Amino acid sequence: MEKSIPKTNNLNFSWIIEGELAGHAAPVSEQDLSWLKKQGVLALVRMQETKYTPVTNSQITQLGLWDCHEPVADFTAPTLNQIRKIVAFIAKSLEATRPVGVSCGAGFGRTGTILACCLVSRDWEPQSAIDHVRSLRPGSIEPKSQESAVREYFRELRNM
Repeated sequence: MEKSIPKTNNLNFSWIIEGELAGHAAPVSEQDLSWLKKQGVLALVRMQETKYTPVTNSQITQLGLWDCHEPVADFTAPTLNQIRKIVAFIAKSLEATRPVGVSCGAGFGRTGTILACCLVSRDWEPQSAIDHVRSLRPGSIEPKSQESAVREYFRELRNM
């Protein structure tokens, strides 16, 4: 069920959950958006900062993709509020049978953090989720603050 597709383009694309949840670098053109759609991605989570976002929401929605743009500063972790919002968007998208692509700049730190949080929301232990994402996307979840965010989200879910 869960495997990685080899990197086949400059978007550093790979599935974390085959046909449901993928990580990749930020799309920077309509060609990138079209390529992601050809891979089966029908919803996007974009965490790159607004000043580094060359594609627009209207370009994304014109292709029939759902869009969640939640800017998070490079080399930082999303806040708990941002994690909640993004994971809810992903759950809603998957419920509607719309596979999701998650991106930040290069597709490692912030992207890996959200991918691990999605696994935690599916009852994975935080370290197992972090290790799994890193095994499929080496270099993911870069600073300790991103690891801490995954653990904090896990604690929040357990206390609900």
